[in-house]
Amino acid sequence: MPTLDLHGVVVALAILVVARPAAPVWLAALAAAEVVAVARDLPAVGDHTLLAAVTALAFLGALAGAVVRERGIPSPDALWSRLAPFLRVQAVLLYAAAALAKLNGGFLDVASSCAGPLAAQLAFFDPSLLDARWHVAPAIVATIVAELALATSLAIPRTRILGIVLGASFHAALALAGNVPFAAYALALYVAFLPAHSLPAWRAAPRKHAFTVAAVWLAASAADPAAARDALQLGLRIVFAVALLALAVAVARRAPRHADTAVAGRVRALHPAYALAAVLLVVNAASPYIGLKTEASFAMFSNLQTEPGHWNHLLVPEAVRVFGAQDELVRLESATSPTLERRRRAEILMVRAELERYLRQHPGERATYVDARDASRRFTASAATLPARPLRDRIMNFYDVRAGARGRC
Repeated sequence: MPTLDLHGVVVALAILVVARPAAPVWLAALAAAEVVAVARDLPAVGDHTLLAAVTALAFLGALAGAVVRERGIPSPDALWSRLAPFLRVQAVLLYAAAALAKLNGGFLDVASSCAGPLAAQLAFFDPSLLDARWHVAPAIVATIVAELALATSLAIPRTRILGIVLGASFHAALALAGNVPFAAYALALYVAFLPAHSLPAWRAAPRKHAFTVAAVWLAASAADPAAARDALQLGLRIVFAVALLALAVAVARRAPRHADTAVAGRVRALHPAYALAAVLLVVNAASPYIGLKTEASFAMFSNLQTEPGHWNHLLVPEAVRVFGAQDELVRLESATSPTLERRRRAEILMVRAELERYLRQHPGERATYVDARDASRRFTASAATLPARPLRDRIMNFYDVRAGARGRC
């Protein structure tokens, strides 16, 4: 029996929020739906999804505090003045963390760099155009330079217009390469850097179309979520690439008029809910280096490896690792699960915590594995023999470990 796609509900509510921008109740419903959808999927969520969920949770906390304090729902302008500074913090942190993560031997190596396959997807209409390796080195340099430039230019008020134009163009290219969700989230982040009066109005006719799209999305996602996503993928690539380029052009044209106009809210005056969320995001970005989780840590497409014996970062020393969540690497000897068996055949190492999390989530499966540094330490485990780790299994997951940092794209 088909089940309703919770993320489809989030998309539908997002469309309704755009259609009714002056209705905080709809925005609260959207935030709650996002938190529920991501909580169900944890820890297997993407970077942009994690950002959206943290934003939604912080917004709900800030809204609840405002309702109690003011004994009523604040105006949309008041809510935005509190949310916008947090979105700006997100943008700067995200680009800085992504650029830092890419300063490693795996990403800078043309033979293994994620920049190669990602850049090749730009030619989705004719893969033969980028099937050679001539484009990899320029893509490596361009990616790092772009992310460093974005983190710097968006952090400095005088260069924010330039940063938005550069970022919108950068994400338009990523959207064409297939990274549509991240491109969509970037639109929201960039809006937070613009004065409210410089944004276009959302008129009645587009609202009607928004309701129609929401209804179609809900029906399609309820019937077959995967098919709905596949059918929309190509169209969404083009739509968001065009939307981002249009934003870049509009901001560039308005720059002389609005470049010196201050946006509402200041970073140093973050609401406590947003300040706590910002701290959590910093910890999340630092997780691979300090020895906690490695997935969804804003190190996307970076080839970063921070496991013992595989550390490849060129600037951050391995001495900063103070926690041991990544320390135990194991090699599979046998497994009843086809997924684990494929890893065994590929001679992939796994963080022991990740393998055991997998086994707990698949009670019928069993695996035999050995310590990667001491093959005499052999274990056979299944969900029935492993201790329960509900909290850790919900918040921490880890990349597989391959030679040359391959497979982290």
